Amino acid sequence: MTNTDGAPGPAAVENDGPNAGLEKKLMDLAENLGRLVGTAEHKATTLLGGREEIARQLTQIRDTCNSYLQELTSGGAAFADAVRRGRRETKPSSASEAETPGPADTKTPAEPWQS
Repeated sequence: MTNTDGAPGPAAVENDGPNAGLEKKLMDLAENLGRLVGTAEHKATTLLGGREEIARQLTQIRDTCNSYLQELTSGGAAFADAVRRGRRETKPSSASEAETPGPADTKTPAEPWQS
């Protein structure tokens, strides 16, 4: 085989001499090695791209959870304040009020606004 300028090319040199078989095997090995390195590079690039996408999604999930926790925390404080206000407005019940009155203990019910 010759190059475009008429000089013998690598294929012509490979087929001549006692090392022709060895050179062919080395060329095949180099081709396979190049293919392997190219495939590994492609897979690494794909995995890194996937890793970046996963990191982006996890960041989004974290931020969403933080906002939910913030809402719950502020809502919880408002709820706790409402409970405290409710406890201050109602008087504690005594043990005698918890008992059910017997027939001799019945009283006339008081008006609700007089309590």
